[in-house]
Amino acid sequence: MSFMEELKFTMTHLNSESMRFGRRYYRCIKSRGRELKGFTEDNEMICGGMEWPWSGTKKDMVDFLKDNPDTKELWIECGYDGAATVRDLIDYVEYEPWVECWAVLVWNKENGFHIGHSGQEL
Repeated sequence: MSFMEELKFTMTHLNSESMRFGRRYYRCIKSRGRELKGFTEDNEMICGGMEWPWSGTKKDMVDFLKDNPDTKELWIECGYDGAATVRDLIDYVEYEPWVECWAVLVWNKENGFHIGHSGQEL
């Protein structure tokens, strides 16, 4: 299985688990989208928490690493918001942000690109 195939398989599993867990408490769940999170040797988040949307390509990861040469680890993270109704969720009327999330390690300095440990939260 290629790196990208393994990554897709892992993210599909994590998405399913997160959606299942989130729906226990909220009728409607919406993904916040997937984004790249980089960390330095000191475990500081690169770019101070700015969002780096991930379009689903390895090129995005390579570009992130080129733009941020001090990266020690690169993760893909996805979060979910929850609400009682679709209207509340879409209009951001009454919703709960970050009711569930997951992250998967996709690169580190020691091993390069690989699927590392994954879990529900970074």
